[in-house]
Amino acid sequence: MANTDRLKHDLATRHIPIHIMTVEEGKQRSLQQGAIAYLQKPVTSESLSKALTDIRTFVERTVKNLLIVEDDKLQRRSIVELIGEGMCQVPRLGQVQKPSKHSNPDILTAWC
Repeated sequence: MANTDRLKHDLATRHIPIHIMTVEEGKQRSLQQGAIAYLQKPVTSESLSKALTDIRTFVERTVKNLLIVEDDKLQRRSIVELIGEGMCQVPRLGQVQKPSKHSNPDILTAWC
């Protein structure tokens, strides 16, 4: 798990999607450290194939789903402009409660 943390804190590698496959318990920790998914061994060929397909789908998608938790509309707009509007789809306030593709955002940004 230390490797995951190291990869996610290095500017040169933090963009690389990490899928953890291990015999150890640790799904929550893996996801908290930046893994996009987790499989516990033994894995079936079907689950491995699905995992690789999911990674490929994520990487090839040019627009990511971004959920911004910010009550100040001006700050929220500034964040979207800073990231780049064409790079992410951002639901408007109030849309998040409805089931949609934003139910599982690729990126969550929260200011408290």
